[in-house]
Amino acid sequence: MKFIQNLLLLLTLTLCSQMALAADSDSDGIDDSIDNCVSIANADQLDTDGDGLGNACDADADADGVLNSFDSFPLLSGTQPVDISATTLEVGLHSAFVLEDHLGRIIVVGNSWGGG
Repeated sequence: MKFIQNLLLLLTLTLCSQMALAADSDSDGIDDSIDNCVSIANADQLDTDGDGLGNACDADADADGVLNSFDSFPLLSGTQPVDISATTLEVGLHSAFVLEDHLGRIIVVGNSWGGG
């Protein structure tokens, strides 16, 4: 009986010490030793550009050379915050508009009569 008690005590101490060693500074459920952004919670561990730094901590998440704060599309590499053209079509009292990026891709379509 004493052997079983000692074994249970040893197992309990071992499990508690392993749990105590695991650190999670940002409380996102990911151990700091494998967390790609230890200072900001990011449980999804998203790393769009694959540089090992999670998007939550990455100033240029898509590695296109444009900082996220200035990037029109911070998670799409190759898109730039310039060369966006707008086209407006007047139809009677209503108007429709289309915004395109520098590659000619439509990024916004809208109108003044309700749909979009």
